[in-house]
Amino acid sequence: MKNRPFFIFEGLSLGVMAALQEKSRLLISNDTGPLHLARTVECATVGIYWAPNVINWRPLYQDKHLQMISWELTCPECGIIPNNPYPFEPKTQRCEHLHSFVASIEVDDILTAARSLLRNC
Repeated sequence: MKNRPFFIFEGLSLGVMAALQEKSRLLISNDTGPLHLARTVECATVGIYWAPNVINWRPLYQDKHLQMISWELTCPECGIIPNNPYPFEPKTQRCEHLHSFVASIEVDDILTAARSLLRNC
């Protein structure tokens, strides 16, 4: 597989983003609108999810879409599990620490998943 550059785009309109994704082979993204948009234009995806969110928002079809899941549920600063009650948010009135709950996902694991997906698509 050739090493090809990757690009990060900010401030694009929805239509332009969809057009770019339609021409792309793969999108790696956290669980946001661009990730879901890429699936609608049949771009392969590697999604980065916090465990409670993957239950509701993972793709229905797994052939072109992989999920990298963080199972970290406890705030490392105060020990609170901020996912009850719904909605599952990594911030509550009792815990307002701005901690990434997906930081435990290793970049190497994401790249391995991406390479595997590109080989099979």
